[in-house]
Amino acid sequence: MDEKILALLNEMNNNITSMQQDITGMKQDITDLKVGQVETNNRLDSIEKKQDTLYNQSAKTAEEITYIKDNFDVVDIKLNAIETRVITINRKLNGATDQVARNMEQLEEIKIKLQ
Repeated sequence: MDEKILALLNEMNNNITSMQQDITGMKQDITDLKVGQVETNNRLDSIEKKQDTLYNQSAKTAEEITYIKDNFDVVDIKLNAIETRVITINRKLNGATDQVARNMEQLEEIKIKLQ
């Protein structure tokens, strides 16, 4: 019986480790997307300055601004999706951690009964 419990605890530990690795990867994705978001904002600012000084090219610049804003929205949507995934995995991780704690308590109770 102890072996089954230990196997379950080991499996849960592996699942927790896997989720932690997923969260680490997602955090890196968020960081990368935030960098892209800053670069997009900087480019947008630059384009808006060009628009002020190069009135003759305003139509083309407006198209570029629209393109950048659309890309900015895409990055924002991706950030939100990743954040949602991180929250979901964090909840699963918390649940798995709670289950491991309960299993460890049960294991201790079983050990006490066996003594």
